[in-house]
Amino acid sequence: METTAEQNGNIDILIRAEALVNIYQVYNKEFLSHIKVIESELPFCIPLINPATGKPSTAVSIIGKADKLILLHGEYWVMDHKCTVKIPDHDLLSFKSQLDFYVMAYRQKGYEVKGVIWDYMARPLQKRKMVPLCDDDGNPIVIDQFGDRVTTRQKTWRKTEDEAQGFKFKSVIPESDDAYYGRVCFDLNERRETAFQKFPVVRGDAEIAETHADVWSWHKMLLESHSRGSWPRSDSSCESNYGRCPFIPLCARDDEFSRGAFQRREERTTMNYPVDGDKRLESYSSICDFRDCPRLYKWKQIERLEPTTTCEAMRFGSIVHEALDVVYNNGDIVEYFAIKRKALAGQLAAEDNSSLF
Repeated sequence: METTAEQNGNIDILIRAEALVNIYQVYNKEFLSHIKVIESELPFCIPLINPATGKPSTAVSIIGKADKLILLHGEYWVMDHKCTVKIPDHDLLSFKSQLDFYVMAYRQKGYEVKGVIWDYMARPLQKRKMVPLCDDDGNPIVIDQFGDRVTTRQKTWRKTEDEAQGFKFKSVIPESDDAYYGRVCFDLNERRETAFQKFPVVRGDAEIAETHADVWSWHKMLLESHSRGSWPRSDSSCESNYGRCPFIPLCARDDEFSRGAFQRREERTTMNYPVDGDKRLESYSSICDFRDCPRLYKWKQIERLEPTTTCEAMRFGSIVHEALDVVYNNGDIVEYFAIKRKALAGQLAAEDNSSLF
């Protein structure tokens, strides 16, 4: 059960997400008027092609869920939303194997997909500020060393502190939800040209064949690790642009204490995927885990471990992705966030009431 502090953190995450999605909707108004969502969250199972023979692997298939398929100016595109602190280089996005899996999944269904539109947005990082307690007219309350309120020579209320004279704010409190939301919106709007960027990447047969060759090579190394039971640590991957790997304590010290911060997730079900026979199943995420660090693959894919707490970035991303689905399906985004706020307020109230008993 989350603590009150964690619930307050969730409210701040929700406010930042609401600001991001609302500014996104305004900034992308013209783009949104020209697209139509055809499908979304398509479960897929596609063959991994042997580049030497051109035939599907008899041992493994790739599964996953493809993001939105949209129709834009008469052409089909897969659209993938990404929230990140640092927007990656366009060249890197041009050969990410994830996009080719999505393209193949929808082409397998008969759509002539032109490519992928990477839809990047910069995750706002502002924290809620502490602000002076104000009177009914909005003036900060400044007091002297005796606790009396301080005035200026013009007989108006003083609004600033002065340590030398012993003047300080009576108290500081967290800024209001509205003030916090407005500050995040203002920042996003000021840097909207860089905070919201779309990168269309066209994919042809040659590019997809190259992706198969890359993934095939990584998969051969993965099979070797499976056969040898060897999962070396890659310490160069412990820190990245996306933060610190949560499995570092376990890599440093695999004991009962370290494992207490993790739980076993449920085994992946294949009932929602068009699975091809009894082949072993991998995904873009599992291949990336192995490529980044074989020991990470062992923790996540073999032992199925996950942290007992969800990091802030993941909670933020989940809300934004869910909200963008509402936007792209012409739903009421105001109502969506109102429901989210009401649910969080209810959780906080329940937490407060439970402390009375």
